[in-house]
Amino acid sequence: MVTLRLPAPAKINTFLHVVGRRDDGYHLLESVMVFVSLADTVTLTRRDDGAIRLVNPPAGITEANDLACRAARALQLATGTTLGVEIELSKRIPQGAGLGGGSSDAATTLLGLNRLWKTDLSRPTLMTIALPLGADVPFFVYGRAALVSGIGERLRSVHLAQRWLVLAHPGSGAGVATAQAFQHPDLRRNTASVLDRRIKWASGANTMQTVAEQIQPEAKRLREQMELSQYPLRMSGSGSAYFAVAPGYASAQRLAAELRGDGFDAWAVRSSECHPLRHFAKDC
Repeated sequence: MVTLRLPAPAKINTFLHVVGRRDDGYHLLESVMVFVSLADTVTLTRRDDGAIRLVNPPAGITEANDLACRAARALQLATGTTLGVEIELSKRIPQGAGLGGGSSDAATTLLGLNRLWKTDLSRPTLMTIALPLGADVPFFVYGRAALVSGIGERLRSVHLAQRWLVLAHPGSGAGVATAQAFQHPDLRRNTASVLDRRIKWASGANTMQTVAEQIQPEAKRLREQMELSQYPLRMSGSGSAYFAVAPGYASAQRLAAELRGDGFDAWAVRSSECHPLRHFAKDC
């Protein structure tokens, strides 16, 4: 086994609350995250010289700023392996969309290299390595739909029935930088906790939406267009993507096609409670 070609699925936040802020500046969050069928592809080719290389990088991504390369270096450091890897990313998840594309690529890299390098680390150990890479990365390694709290380190499995969704993004160049959204002076940082409540698709809200639409007006235009469908609608993450819960496959396909006709990027996708690579790591 020299090369692995692996999926890196997007996620959506069915809700996202900012419930506080630590003294070190990190925001305290509560959110439910589930996987969707839109996915990047991460190809990992083992090297025997210890080098970590990003090949054929997508626009705007370099070895210096790529989370997948950082993940490979972190696993290399944690295990002391002398092996390296070539990483190739085939991107479908838009950047700056709140869909976790970079975090998912990093998690898939950790899970894939755990097998390719035969490091055989447990899931909890991989999640510990994942946390410094970004708040969403441990969720992707965890591999189940989850109620996420703290700064992303506390996860509890939740059950949400599968749904057909319409996932839409304003288009190239219309992303929202996560750091900019969290630093925005209008961001509400004291939303009430819902940890003790029963979680449903309609639970909560996304407290990032108002500031995200201020940063990226195209996100507001997308929301207003999607609201015409009258399907339940919510922003994912810090934006600028939205998802609508459709009655079924045909309805999702129809709305996605309408949104593409209006100049937006849109997909009919299926939600999932389980990451496709969950079996790549043991729970203990």
